[in-house]
Amino acid sequence: MSLYRHTVAGAASIRSMRLATVMASLLLQSRPAAASPSTASPAASAPSEPRVRPARWMWKHTSALPIVFYTPENHLGLGAGLLTTWGKAAHADLRPNSVLLALMHTTLRQTIFSFATELRLGDERHLIDAELRYIDWPDRFFGIGNDPRDGDEEQFTDRYWQSHLNYRLRLWRRWFAGVGYLFRASQTPGIQEDPRLLVPEVTYGVGPRTWSGVWMGTSWDGRDTTFWPTSGSFMQIEATAFRPGLGSDFAATRYRADLRRYIELQDGWILAPRLRLDAIAGSEEQIPFQLMAQLGGSDLFRGWYLGKLRDRRLAAIELEQRVELTPRLGIVGFASIGRVAPRWPDMAQGQLRQAAGIGGRVAIKRALRANLRLDVAYGDGLHFYLQFKEAF
Repeated sequence: MSLYRHTVAGAASIRSMRLATVMASLLLQSRPAAASPSTASPAASAPSEPRVRPARWMWKHTSALPIVFYTPENHLGLGAGLLTTWGKAAHADLRPNSVLLALMHTTLRQTIFSFATELRLGDERHLIDAELRYIDWPDRFFGIGNDPRDGDEEQFTDRYWQSHLNYRLRLWRRWFAGVGYLFRASQTPGIQEDPRLLVPEVTYGVGPRTWSGVWMGTSWDGRDTTFWPTSGSFMQIEATAFRPGLGSDFAATRYRADLRRYIELQDGWILAPRLRLDAIAGSEEQIPFQLMAQLGGSDLFRGWYLGKLRDRRLAAIELEQRVELTPRLGIVGFASIGRVAPRWPDMAQGQLRQAAGIGGRVAIKRALRANLRLDVAYGDGLHFYLQFKEAF
């Protein structure tokens, strides 16, 4: 999955699309995994696959996928994709290589095109993912800060081409480190008449902008499963540096820390706390508003519109109680508290924001607890979410 999820436009929908394809690839893997090379005898090894014509190979390894989701930022989103997977995993928990071509459109006239690939080499010791993305995204801007006012809302469209290339290396067990590159060429057409906020003199990021930056990060994934963890922890720390020397219009660095823990209180009852910290370093006059840290959306702070709270610093704590009712059905309750601010010392001043909600889960693949989720949350209003996989 892409590590670059820090821009508002299309972030929730891209995640839904990628999670839908991950789930589809798991569902397509119905045959048992091949024996591990360390234990299989030469005689028991599967014969190599005979050469076939490229068109026949594509037909055999490609599946058509429906895509559906609902969030406050998108309303109903529908789409379709072509997913090509290949490569037999040596272990049942490894995923195949994949290429995805997808197109989505929402009832708010938002459009996403994506061409992406994930390559997993050497028993997932080397991970490579790349994506070319086009976004045409009518959206709302509420200004900068932790106290948005209803009269500050302005309409605009975030339209851009974006590409990235990431490489990650498994250093030890489930500890990874990686580097990557991102390029984005953006425009902001469709700004409403007589704007007060969305003008270049007031808000940086309005008009044509070029983003070019290098990503570095490290992660530890000690969860027992990816889709419905019952124990273990997850940690990711990353930074993305945009510099004029790389071709960027601005100089800024984004830092992010995401820490999660999963505790099984009793059979089928899982408590999941999460801490999230974001910081943007750079000149205040040259940080695109799309790059700033944002609370809200389907992944972080459900119950708030994504981007309604944005600034150069973010701190949030989330707590989720998950209950497995049957092997296929589950319910969750969740609560969040946090805020955004221009500096870390400002976090102690002003109002903390809250959100809470409940949700239901239906396992699409029961053995893995790969869930379709429906959440209802209240923060700045009552919001509904229909997506694949858990928020964290």
